[in-house]
Amino acid sequence: MDDYQRGGWDPSLGAGGGTALVFDERVCTAPDLRGSLYVWPEGILFVGEHVRSEPHRHFTASLFFAMSGSLRIRVEPKAEWCETRAALIAPNVMQEMDASGCQLVNLQIDPESDAYARVAPRLLFGPVHPLPDSLADELSTRARAMLREPAWSPARLWDVALALVGGAPRARCHFDPRIEHVLDRLKREVLSPPTAVNLARTVGLSEGRLLHLFSEEVGVPLRRYILWLRLRQVVYGWALTRSLTEAAHAAGFADSAHLSRTFRSMYGLRPSDVFRSDGRVALVAGFPSRGLRGPHASHDGPLWAHAAAALATADGVRAEDEDHRWLPLG
Repeated sequence: MDDYQRGGWDPSLGAGGGTALVFDERVCTAPDLRGSLYVWPEGILFVGEHVRSEPHRHFTASLFFAMSGSLRIRVEPKAEWCETRAALIAPNVMQEMDASGCQLVNLQIDPESDAYARVAPRLLFGPVHPLPDSLADELSTRARAMLREPAWSPARLWDVALALVGGAPRARCHFDPRIEHVLDRLKREVLSPPTAVNLARTVGLSEGRLLHLFSEEVGVPLRRYILWLRLRQVVYGWALTRSLTEAAHAAGFADSAHLSRTFRSMYGLRPSDVFRSDGRVALVAGFPSRGLRGPHASHDGPLWAHAAAALATADGVRAEDEDHRWLPLG
């Protein structure tokens, strides 16, 4: 079971452009990734440019739109590049992105969350849902206006994007009760997870039936889900130590190389592309003012409380909105 084991980007934005679903075979090399990555208990939001990912698949759904220009995506099983301005990609879909020269907003939406329940109906007929130009226009217009606000809120942009794409809030659909029990236990014991045999015994299933049901219900194999939980914890470790090696060990990875392989397989980028000290990618954490919510709230509470206390005296500009304190981690 070893496998178990507002910063530097200027959001001066141009007008949107491009057309949807035009296929070609261009090959281009992207400059270095730049932007700001906002992480809070209920969301992950990237605002930036020059994203060029390798083939990868991750647990979250991706909702993205270009604020200027257009981008290209390539998804399994198609081999063609598809040019688009905005799209929603289902969880656990093999994908590549080439947003070279494109100003981009990307939301990573946890399938266990109420946020995913809002957009999931758009994925009923396939793993990719291109958004119409009219919606891409509205998303980019609203994002540009919000980013120009002196004290803008990433969580507010998240809510606006979900409302435009997914409609009114709705509660998530719950998994099979046996899988809900397994998920709860994995979150509680992520650094020393029980074996599949042990989990199966506690919910009255054979190991094979549990592994099949887990993949069917959750969308990823059990061991890959554990790696996803551990990647979530890397941000805490990095925020407190500024060391990927220490963050890897704190999150249960064998070493930084193990972390790097897992990160690249899930995000198509190296962790050093994101967790860097040169200001090209600013990592900002949002600490809720009204308590944690969402599918990980009961398990993330101690981690976020510890991080909030440790970063309370950190240098750097802080921003606040109605629900969050935003602290730069770089």
